[in-house]
Amino acid sequence: MHTPVLLHEVIEYLNLTPEKQIVDATLDGGGHTRAILEQFPGIRVLGIEFDPVEVKVFKATYPDLPVKVVNDSYANLKTIVEQYQFSPDAILFDLGVSSWHYESSKRGFSFQYSEPLDMRFNPNVQQLTATQVVNTWTKEQLGEILKELGEEQFADSIADKITQVRREKPIITTDELVTVIESTVPEWYKHRKIHPATKTF
Repeated sequence: MHTPVLLHEVIEYLNLTPEKQIVDATLDGGGHTRAILEQFPGIRVLGIEFDPVEVKVFKATYPDLPVKVVNDSYANLKTIVEQYQFSPDAILFDLGVSSWHYESSKRGFSFQYSEPLDMRFNPNVQQLTATQVVNTWTKEQLGEILKELGEEQFADSIADKITQVRREKPIITTDELVTVIESTVPEWYKHRKIHPATKTF
């Protein structure tokens, strides 16, 4: 199981006591929740996790852990706590993509593996895939998200190349997208500390 990086600091600054209630709004593999319950067995925990696979794994791994697990997005936090009549004393968000999503989900979050360009955290709820974005959005839209969200300096060139390549054949895997990026950026850009596809992904 992945151990959260700032686990001890998180527990310290949540200012926990055994009778409190907390929401782990990004349950993931349960690293924070498990550690909290080990130190404070009386705490009530409501865990929210958007990925249904992560929910299933958590329940199978910790069947006896006293956690109410909800398969939903923390974006719906207010509705969730009202639905479960839960009054949290503290709420924990561990934001970012988990290592499981990069390494094991097979949804194309990482360019280190040849996988379908999916990138959905919850395929049961989210309809739009990365494949659809790459193959149907306009050059201007692609350039904008690469520039604004990825801070990619060659955003316009990459977006232009994507639209050229997809006219011949859809870009449906991570390695196909990497090939497009590498064929677009200058040579010096390929020899930096980070991979040239990092910002696009």
